[in-house]
Amino acid sequence: NVEELAQKLGELEQNWNKCRQDTSALDARYQELEKKQQLLSQSLAQKEDVIHQVDEAKRESENNMQSQMETREQKIKELEDAVAKLDETRRMLEINLLAQLESREKKIKMQEETISELGNQKQYVG
Repeated sequence: NVEELAQKLGELEQNWNKCRQDTSALDARYQELEKKQQLLSQSLAQKEDVIHQVDEAKRESENNMQSQMETREQKIKELEDAVAKLDETRRMLEINLLAQLESREKKIKMQEETISELGNQKQYVG
């Protein structure tokens, strides 16, 4: 009986030592996993920060592009307006030049008629 108890006590001590070893191994594994979880959390936070920065840069880029497009459209409109004004000015100058040419032609015809009349009068007088 004593031998059986001694044998069982030996088995219990072995089991106890095995449990302590297993607990120690599990605790070490738990600590290792906890460190990995912290590293993964830090990595995730960094990646989320990078994503946020990229999104912000993308938004700024889109806003800048939109602003540049609006500025270009405004400049195009200003240039189109300036071209339209130049066309109108050119048209008015052409009309003015045409009127001056017609006026000069009339003056030349009048002078030619006057010269012709003077020539006729000179022949008539002469």
